[in-house]
Amino acid sequence: TIIVFMSDNGGFIYGSGNNYPLRGTKSTLWEGGTKSVSFIYSKMLENKGTKNDKLFHVVDWLPTLLTAVKNSLPSNEQDKVEKFFSEDWDGVDQWDMLTENKVNKRSEFVYNIDPLFESCIDELNGLSRSYGQGAIRIGDLKLIVGDPGSHDGHYTPEFISKIDWTCVNSAESYACSSISCNTSNNEPEKEMGYPFMFREWPTYLFDLKNDPNEYHNIAINNLDVVEEMLQRYKEYESSMIPPNSADEIEEGNPINFNGV
Repeated sequence: TIIVFMSDNGGFIYGSGNNYPLRGTKSTLWEGGTKSVSFIYSKMLENKGTKNDKLFHVVDWLPTLLTAVKNSLPSNEQDKVEKFFSEDWDGVDQWDMLTENKVNKRSEFVYNIDPLFESCIDELNGLSRSYGQGAIRIGDLKLIVGDPGSHDGHYTPEFISKIDWTCVNSAESYACSSISCNTSNNEPEKEMGYPFMFREWPTYLFDLKNDPNEYHNIAINNLDVVEEMLQRYKEYESSMIPPNSADEIEEGNPINFNGV
């Protein structure tokens, strides 16, 4: 038996989620919206009670768990697992890293690539252009392009406890509304890392080893790194299936299907 307890994203501050001291909230590309904690339990683990902070993406769970159980499967099922591993998948088998603390096989991953993202940068500043959004991590460096998401603060538990839920529940949109449903953040002012415009794109570069809470945008002083990581980002983007988001039509309104 293997028990894995995990989250699909960071906490939502408007739902009492607390990501502090990380920056941001659910539905953003900040670490507060994308980084989560997990634990795994099994008698198969040899290094019980240890902490692991190496890179691990949600897509790694499938190949990792398949490796864990493969030898206990019937031979025909083992053949299916081997066939799976012979194909090209995004997930990386991390079982040896988890059980024996071996070298991490993952050195990079994509947070998201969304060319159709409705940018709050545009809406709040009255701009007509849409930047989309995306982010990639290579080693300790994280590159964000476009709009990471409007809720970009470091929200303390005190801040969350003072949110006016009547105000929140009456808001038409969480995504692009300014956070005005509380009284005070109680967060000391620090450099927040505003976007650097690189090739007419809002751009952020963070060193997550030395700046895990994303206070300091170092893009302007590391243009060669931005260029290199953006090239890698473009390689991932070129391999993605183009988004197909149809226009909203009244015939698709859930009210026509008993709210389903």
